[in-house]
Amino acid sequence: MSGLPVSDIVDVTVLADPPLSTDADRFVTGLMLTEAPSGMTDRVIPVSRARDLADAGFAESAAAYKAAVKYFAVDPAPRKLLVGAVRTGETFAAAFEQITAETDGFYAVYAAGADTSQLLALAQAVDAYGCAVLFCPVTANTDTAAGENGLFARMKNTGRARVFAVLCAQADDAAGWAGLAMGLNRAHANDAFAMCYRSADGLTPRALTGAQARAIRALNGNVYIIRGYDMKVLEPGCLSDGTRFDTRLYLDEIAEELRDACLRLFISAADRLPMNDTATARFFSAISGVLEGYAARGILTPGLWKGADVGNICTGDLLKDGYALYAPPYDLQSDEDRAARRAVPVSVCLNLAGSVESVVINVITEG
Repeated sequence: MSGLPVSDIVDVTVLADPPLSTDADRFVTGLMLTEAPSGMTDRVIPVSRARDLADAGFAESAAAYKAAVKYFAVDPAPRKLLVGAVRTGETFAAAFEQITAETDGFYAVYAAGADTSQLLALAQAVDAYGCAVLFCPVTANTDTAAGENGLFARMKNTGRARVFAVLCAQADDAAGWAGLAMGLNRAHANDAFAMCYRSADGLTPRALTGAQARAIRALNGNVYIIRGYDMKVLEPGCLSDGTRFDTRLYLDEIAEELRDACLRLFISAADRLPMNDTATARFFSAISGVLEGYAARGILTPGLWKGADVGNICTGDLLKDGYALYAPPYDLQSDEDRAARRAVPVSVCLNLAGSVESVVINVITEG
């Protein structure tokens, strides 16, 4: 059961992205939208294996069952999948909006059996919701997929920031990539991951020429191909607006944890938080506690701040911990904000580590 939004009290805004709501398991859980069998009366049911869908009335020949098989077959395997019902006469986008009113406990979204028009409408709904990523299959022939009217181009041209579109041999391969993303996240407590160059058993590479692969990548599409003789790799691991999947994911996670940390500060404080710089110091402590964990995982890294000046944080300053915090003094707070008992806003500058995706090696010999 989801409560009222925390954002009414602690509003975390990531400039590259909308803020989130709360659920601890969200970032390791997928949501599969599918037309529901008559025996499925709940809007959403949780499953931990594909066989659970058969118990809920899905035939093994159904698109949803086949997708669930691929979702759980990857290594490392995800622990959980939510199956969301699309009712008779209801669109996938409308069903998604109904589901999000009931639960926010998911991150990767897949739509079993959705056609192109349904995927486009669902992509818009996921973008508007702002706390999930749609794993979208493109099954057209390569030339059509890379065309200006293809799904890759339409997702890119509409600026979809939360769509992971991938060229698939079969539509349910996209469910496999969603499962891999959820399985990889937090598979190791002190590690991070990226989707680029991932391989997955049970998913079929597409035979592409170099020119075809480049054409799809230019549309911010993902391809699962064979490099060399036998190395199966997914490239480039990005969303339709060009953002890398891991960047989106970790910004979402950070925003979620910052909100929760600050709310806990409000709730657990033995005394009130005074409207002075002492309160700012306590917020800084709570925020730093979250960010230290991301630095330890290698998601944040020391480096020079390359953004615009933020208070006393200037372009070119060293962020020795991978982050820096700034808040104006309470002496500068407006009368309106003070009357409303708002804290001064805290700015968080982050230096994301990213991941290396290519290398040049110079071999030098004597003579």
